[in-house]
Amino acid sequence: MSFEFNFGAGYQLSESLLLSGDFSYATETDVYESVMNMAVGAEYKINSTWVTRAGFYTNNANTSDNVAVTGDPNVDLNGVALSLSRYSKEFNLTLGINHSRGSGYENLNTGTAHVQDIDVQSTAFFISSTSKF
Repeated sequence: MSFEFNFGAGYQLSESLLLSGDFSYATETDVYESVMNMAVGAEYKINSTWVTRAGFYTNNANTSDNVAVTGDPNVDLNGVALSLSRYSKEFNLTLGINHSRGSGYENLNTGTAHVQDIDVQSTAFFISSTSKF
């Protein structure tokens, strides 16, 4: 039997600053190992129109280190996210970036014991908007 435990909390430090954190833990299953991840972040209200956010997170692998047997990659990632939002009565816009990197192991030739060290890096830009009609 497996279970997943998640806990998150936020604290309004001042009228302009919000801090938050999140923790998750999943027990092992027949297929996957136990894994623990966390995230921390902050939101700062510059004024009534502009808000900026920043955060750090982990994305650890729940796959086995024995990549040669399972064939599943085993990569632990750390990441940061940054965004800037503009709010108005008619239109809201958020622009941001999410960057993660990590290292681990992967069996690039399935069916063999040829395991390689790998480094992974990913960057995503995002945009989000809402409008009032």
